[in-house]
Amino acid sequence: MLKNKPSIEIQGKKYTMQEPKAKMWRTWTQFDQEKREFATTDFVDKHAELIASVFPEEVTPELILEEIDLSDILKLYNECFVALTLLLTSKLASNSQQEGKSKNVPKEEDKN
Repeated sequence: MLKNKPSIEIQGKKYTMQEPKAKMWRTWTQFDQEKREFATTDFVDKHAELIASVFPEEVTPELILEEIDLSDILKLYNECFVALTLLLTSKLASNSQQEGKSKNVPKEEDKN
C-alpha cells in the first residue's frame, strides 16, 4: 500500500490515485522512454491519458486537459510516475523479504 498517493481536485471533487495493475508499469515506462519522439500535441495528450489511467474511471484524459493547467499536468505526471516507482520497488522489496524468510524455514522432511 502506497502512502501519500497523488491526488487531484476537479470540479470541486478530490480524486486519489488508485493502485494500478502491473501492466500499467510497462505502459508508463515505455512512454517515458519514447516521449521525446512524440509531437507536442500528442505529448500533452499522452500525459493526460496516462494520468487518467491511474485515477478512478470518471477522471478522463479529456477532463484532465479541460480542467488542469498545463504546468500542473506535467507536475502530476511526475508525481504519479514517482508513486508508481515507489509502489513497484516496495512490492519487490516485500517479495524479496518474503522469499528470504521462506528460504530460512526448514522443510517438513528436513525436520525429521
